[in-house]
Amino acid sequence: MTNGCGSSPGLRVVLPPRRRPSPRYYVYNKAFLRALQLADGVLSILRHFWPKPAVPARPSRILVSNCADFGDVVLVLPALEALRGLFPQAQIGFLSSAKTVPVLAGTGLVDRHHVVEGRLLDILKREQGLSRLKALWRFIRARQTTARELRAAGYDVALDLYLFPFPASPLLYMAGIPVRAGFASGGFGPLLTHPVEPGAEPRPIFDSPRDVISALWPSRAADLPAFEPSYPGHPRHEIAPFEDGGRYWVVHMGAGAVYKEWPEAQWRDLLATLLRRGVRFVLTGSGARERERIERTIAAMGSAGIRGFTDRPWAEFVAVVARAERVICLDSSIVHVAAAFRVPTTALFTGINDLREWRPASDVCGILMAPVGCAPCNRRDCIELLCLRGLSADDVLLKL
Repeated sequence: MTNGCGSSPGLRVVLPPRRRPSPRYYVYNKAFLRALQLADGVLSILRHFWPKPAVPARPSRILVSNCADFGDVVLVLPALEALRGLFPQAQIGFLSSAKTVPVLAGTGLVDRHHVVEGRLLDILKREQGLSRLKALWRFIRARQTTARELRAAGYDVALDLYLFPFPASPLLYMAGIPVRAGFASGGFGPLLTHPVEPGAEPRPIFDSPRDVISALWPSRAADLPAFEPSYPGHPRHEIAPFEDGGRYWVVHMGAGAVYKEWPEAQWRDLLATLLRRGVRFVLTGSGARERERIERTIAAMGSAGIRGFTDRPWAEFVAVVARAERVICLDSSIVHVAAAFRVPTTALFTGINDLREWRPASDVCGILMAPVGCAPCNRRDCIELLCLRGLSADDVLLKL
């Protein structure tokens, strides 16, 4: 018995698309949704007793937060540029996880970077053998430390630009920042002085910070520029993967999650055909799984036209992408980095997420997905994933 959306012989169960149980939340687990609704209900009652401070027209210290992954932070770079333009006199701080600190290095967009400990589940995964109680205690202590640091920095305004669970709003409240704006769709909206509800229709994620900025300064909304992919201050390195300094394509086979990967055999078929056409490749990736996959692929190809580029500093990764002739990748941060430098890109996407929200804002990026009737499904439990695995090497070649 299989779960899927395509056709194959044998008994099967076709899982229907999973829609958000509530239009207010980006949450699909009903038990988690009920817990969030209960918490927000209690906080909404308490919120009536809290004063709502005035928003400073010319804030001196602004904190921006996005504690998610690399691609999420890359997507808010245009918003940071917009804030710099609106308030050139302000000091801008940024709150993120430790791993994404390099994304902003060298951009000149922030004056200070604050780091917050990862989610509770991240601590449990990282600290093998640590009890849940000790992990919870470490999580709370880390949050308290970061809150004290933010309080000491004296921020006037905070903007949390992450739409999904788990938001930074509880931490911003703990830090005593007087004006706090962000999305209510991840929960804990009542802890914000200016909560923003998600729109009824899907829209590009990269443009969503506009709503938060406009909620605080509606009179300046017309001054906001179009949010287009950008990466100021980069590339910062001279990268020449091949000795002759010649042209190359970047192939990124990783997606940050196993369920979003394209079969290794398909990658090899694609690379073999392009190698015969004289294309040279740089295979990028990070972590043991992606590194081993790249090593196997290079060994199987047996060609001098392939180089591995794994576990390198973020700035070097950005540089090798920025100077590529073309990028072929899956749905991961690289697609947004390539868009910032207008590198022609062919990206293989699953039908899990809504492309109206997640496709990059680039007219030189082509999105490839096998036609299925269940997309977007918002599921991560599809065994067949024909929306991605139904693509052949020939399908990709036709789009190049």
